[in-house]
Amino acid sequence: METNISFDDIIHEIQQSDTREQIEYYCHAFCRYLGFENFLLFGSIFTSLISPPSYVISSPDRSVRNKRRQLENIFQACMNSSTPIVTGNIDKDSLLYNSLIKTCRTPATKNMGISFPVHFPLGKLAFLHISTPVEKQEIEEKTLAALAPGNLFAREASSSILHLLECELENKPPFLSQREKECLLLASDGETPGKIGEHVGLSAHTVIFHLKKAREKLNSKNIQGAVSKAMLSGDVVTRIGSEKT
Repeated sequence: METNISFDDIIHEIQQSDTREQIEYYCHAFCRYLGFENFLLFGSIFTSLISPPSYVISSPDRSVRNKRRQLENIFQACMNSSTPIVTGNIDKDSLLYNSLIKTCRTPATKNMGISFPVHFPLGKLAFLHISTPVEKQEIEEKTLAALAPGNLFAREASSSILHLLECELENKPPFLSQREKECLLLASDGETPGKIGEHVGLSAHTVIFHLKKAREKLNSKNIQGAVSKAMLSGDVVTRIGSEKT
């Protein structure tokens, strides 16, 4: 990999990247530019009635390896934040700890990490997480140096990974059947299987079957969970409603 690539070049190239290999290459380049060792780039689209479609590109190193628990923890933190999240052995008396930036103090770790959440309209979420070993006294300086370029790169890399995911989804058939969509939409309004059956011309037993299949496809333990996943975006409500016969 080139070691003298400029930040402007990295930004320009990540904007043009439309393959996994290209995105991974420029995420590596960005980490090298900032002096970080590892990265994890995640993108997910909640407007599709799947549970939910997502894409992960990460460095192979162990610190940011795509382990389920670590990914879930970072994902939950980024879902609830619109600002960077710094994790590490942060001094409680530091400027960083007392700033508006979200921090997660973990005194036992020798690594620091920064997560950059990027929220898009229509139920799209992505984030860039970078990490590296660092001495405690260097965390504040390293964080402050990474925030501005990190925010900019995270937005461009997030756009690229979501574009890649959307392109792949366009080649897949609809996940839920028309009847499953109709029954799920009505269930979201609190309708009973009997009432739903009256609306769509089916028996309550058949409605229950369609709701069960929708729940299984959405990987939810109950109808409420399936509805929650399906209705994360208002666009889903409009789209399903417009498809009703």
